[in-house]
Amino acid sequence: MLVITGTGRCGTTLIAEFCTRMGYETGGNLPEGETEGREDGKVKSLNHNINVLDLITTLTKGQNLPEDVKDKIVNIQKTIDTNRNISDKIKKVDNEVVKDPAFFNRHESCLDNWIQNKENLRFLIMIRDLDSSYNSAKTKGYVNFLWDDKNISLEDWKKKVYKTHFEFIKKLIENNIPFKHLKFPDITDNYKEVYKTLTELGLNIDYNKGEEVWNKLVNKKLIHF
Repeated sequence: MLVITGTGRCGTTLIAEFCTRMGYETGGNLPEGETEGREDGKVKSLNHNINVLDLITTLTKGQNLPEDVKDKIVNIQKTIDTNRNISDKIKKVDNEVVKDPAFFNRHESCLDNWIQNKENLRFLIMIRDLDSSYNSAKTKGYVNFLWDDKNISLEDWKKKVYKTHFEFIKKLIENNIPFKHLKFPDITDNYKEVYKTLTELGLNIDYNKGEEVWNKLVNKKLIHF
């Protein structure tokens, strides 16, 4: 399974939409004129549940909590981890291509679960000039595990991204997971690099048909910053 993730939200969506038009099931949709979408609902839900468990563990570790609170936490964990069978559901995901920023933004827990339960993982990491990425995210008011403070400074946010990127790549290398990078918006003028990267990651794409689809898909007016 090829996973598209990284800091460039518009870039990950562009690649996911291209893969969809080339016949690969990615799940989700992309509203007309929008630059973000194509996350598969099943994958997004799984990663959300994984991170809820991770967050609960982090927040409660070493805490002297009342028994009733402990019981509630245990029940939440059981509901998510046991009743919803996260491991089994990961194994059943059959998309050849998926897209979710959580693989990158929340890699500490997400990546471990997917590595343990899914074979043949490969990663395409979309990157973008961080000043542009920061301005885009700030304009849209994102709050997530990387962007947990809407008022975070550019320099502090860059430090978070650099640290996350290093730890993410380190984990991929340690587990022998193949990965490649593409840079947005540079790729809008470089179909050849897109084709080369995706085929090296195992997708079967007809070069000429792909070029025609890519040229029709790219709309530079939708590029923010």
